[in-house]
Amino acid sequence: MHQSKHKLLLPIRLLLFCLLGLQELLLADAEISRQNVENRATIADLQALPKDIIRDGIPVTVEGLLTYFEPGHRMAFLQDATGAIYIHAPRASNVKAGDVVEVKGILDPGYGGRNIRGTDFNTSPTIRKVRSAVYPSPIEFPDLNQAASAKGAIWTKIHAKISNVSSVGDRYLISLENFPDLPVYLPAAVSHNTPPGHLRGLHVEMFGIFADTPIQEKPLRMKRIFLVPDITHITVPEEEKLKRFNTYPRGLTTLQWIPEKEGPNIFVRIEGTVTWKQENKGFFLQAGQDAVWVECAEPRLPSVGEFVNCAGQPISYHGSGMLGNAMWIPAQKDTTPILAEKIDHEILASSKHHGRLGKITATLVEKLHNPNEILWIMKTSTNLVFVHLTTKSPPKTVIFEPNTELSMTGVVINQTTPLLDISYTNDVVHLFLRDANDIELLRNPPFWTLRRLYFLLLSAALVTTLVIIWVALLRSKVNKQAVIIKSNISTEIIQSERLRLARQWHDTFEQHFAGLTMQLDAVASLVPEGSDVRNMLDNAAKISDHSRKVARDAIWNLRVSHDVTGITFITQLENALKNAWPNEYDRKLTVQYQKMDQILTEGVSLTLIRIAQESVTNAFKHAHAEHIQVRWQAEGDTATLSIIDDGIGMNVGNIASFASRGHFGILGMKERIAHIGGSFEITSPPPHSSSGTMIAVHVNISASILDSPN
Repeated sequence: MHQSKHKLLLPIRLLLFCLLGLQELLLADAEISRQNVENRATIADLQALPKDIIRDGIPVTVEGLLTYFEPGHRMAFLQDATGAIYIHAPRASNVKAGDVVEVKGILDPGYGGRNIRGTDFNTSPTIRKVRSAVYPSPIEFPDLNQAASAKGAIWTKIHAKISNVSSVGDRYLISLENFPDLPVYLPAAVSHNTPPGHLRGLHVEMFGIFADTPIQEKPLRMKRIFLVPDITHITVPEEEKLKRFNTYPRGLTTLQWIPEKEGPNIFVRIEGTVTWKQENKGFFLQAGQDAVWVECAEPRLPSVGEFVNCAGQPISYHGSGMLGNAMWIPAQKDTTPILAEKIDHEILASSKHHGRLGKITATLVEKLHNPNEILWIMKTSTNLVFVHLTTKSPPKTVIFEPNTELSMTGVVINQTTPLLDISYTNDVVHLFLRDANDIELLRNPPFWTLRRLYFLLLSAALVTTLVIIWVALLRSKVNKQAVIIKSNISTEIIQSERLRLARQWHDTFEQHFAGLTMQLDAVASLVPEGSDVRNMLDNAAKISDHSRKVARDAIWNLRVSHDVTGITFITQLENALKNAWPNEYDRKLTVQYQKMDQILTEGVSLTLIRIAQESVTNAFKHAHAEHIQVRWQAEGDTATLSIIDDGIGMNVGNIASFASRGHFGILGMKERIAHIGGSFEITSPPPHSSSGTMIAVHVNISASILDSPN
């Protein structure tokens, strides 16, 4: 019993081992497939991937032909030699149907089938154009039932008879007579601005793809549709087209009455010469003195100047006739070319000229330009004329200035027309040129145009303004130079006067004091020492000698040059105090300041320094001060020089009597500061002190600052 169980377990183990090996092999193949599709894959490779691998989406790269591309509906289809797949492309650009492209995106299982999208559902995959290409040979089916049930969005050719064409949003819906349940869509933005109504009732060949689109979400239902990339992929066989022209031609002026008399859906034939055309819309046709607008949605329009037959439906449009849903073929007979008729200004707005080729003369008012059209605004003696030159690459030679007189040949539009969605008035006319050769220069504008006059006046005003500014700057510079020159002259005069005074004092005061000292010393030597007379003579000799020294210092100060150009006031003040009291400067004398970058005129600077020297001398000599502060405070235009000591102080009320007792120091300081327009005050004791004296000098320095090192 035990041996039989052992024999049964052995094949089971072998089977499990094989299944595990097969699973590993499948997983390895899946990983290889994933890596392959990330690099480059065919559409068949993408369709063959297991569902488990693409459940959450995987990155893929594939190359193929864009058989259909409609960004407005987020639709694009890619086809290669192995199959076709839907591309979810809401924002792709720079590519079109018929391009071979490389697509990099996420392969998504989708609801109705696999598709390639961007990183999320609102973005497009990366679509890069590789080259332009031709469409492959289409698949053809014997009947539409078989074609509609075929799988895959493969490039296909179908034969059908069209029963109706209508506009649905930004698409044209084409209904088929032999298969009414299969809607055919043609993108209007890509194909044409005019619905292809000329296809009604005709057997045609259409090239496109079958696709499924959801028509209901819950539960999801898909509907089969046929998508045609553009109007060029719908062809009408020649024999089918000629059936429309199997009728006698009508006159152009009769078109507006035919719908009322013979019915709205009748097709008629007209013939004439094409005088102007606009791609994707139609052309003007003229025969003799009559002209009409022909609305034509065919992919190719006739050339300007070509004589053609047109078949379409007559339409009455705002009191004039036109031909809608038209087709054209070249006429077999020769005809005389249409010559432009010169139109007088007075009859330019007449309805008989509407749509006809005409020549007018007008003066240019303004020129406007956009990528697809040049627009000239012209004026005649009676009308404004808007001249249009429609071209993708306007010639560079078409350049005229305002007030140029021109002769222009084109189609005259002075009535309402579907070509332009605007209302007309009697004083506005439009002229559509065929090409740049329709423009002839008659007379150049006068040189002195209004624009040139404005420019000249503006230039003159600008030059005048610059001259005024230059004169003002020059005057300011001259004034500054005059001040400097005046200051230099004053300095030279003052220096000369100093030297004269120094010589005079040297020859008088100093010599006299020297002689007086010698006489006193000689008399004192005759009087016994210790006597009162001898003491009085010695004191008189000392006073005389001191006066001689003071006179010598004054002479020296007068002779010394005071050229302090470029030196700040604080530097001058510190140097003067150091030179006068070298021993006391560091111990008993301090200088405090807020701004040290001001350079004052020589007169103000010297006056303030002399006041500081005199005040410090009095503090040391008379007040017996132990410490003296010299402060400089400058704020705005006002500066204050303060000398504060801690001496014995003084009776401020007795200052007026100092001069009568032979003390002229304070009086001299007052006179000095008054000379430069300042004020002088003495406080004893200073604020927040019990002893000492404060001398404060206030001066306006706004006109005294010459420069600043900064």
